[in-house]
Amino acid sequence: MQMAKPGKTIDFYRGQYRATVTVPERLRPFIVKPDGTPRSTLEKRLGTTDPRQAKKRSYAILASFYAILDEAKSRREQARAEQGARSRPRSDQRTP
Repeated sequence: MQMAKPGKTIDFYRGQYRATVTVPERLRPFIVKPDGTPRSTLEKRLGTTDPRQAKKRSYAILASFYAILDEAKSRREQARAEQGARSRPRSDQRTP
């Protein structure tokens, strides 16, 4: 029996497997590197050359990546709501 290849979120790079998730463009301003530049991917080496071990190790790491994306999505929605609230005049500021 042959094992299936790892999913799109796990790849073999420089002799080891790594977990990788692409950050959507609309969320990149909310996920930044320590130097302040936006991240286009989230990635972490899994420390193994065995595809079965890589798959097992990837679950927790990918869950943390998706939690980061969810947090960025909520920050984006919050920023859009604040921007929308600032652009609308308040009812007591309207002129007749």
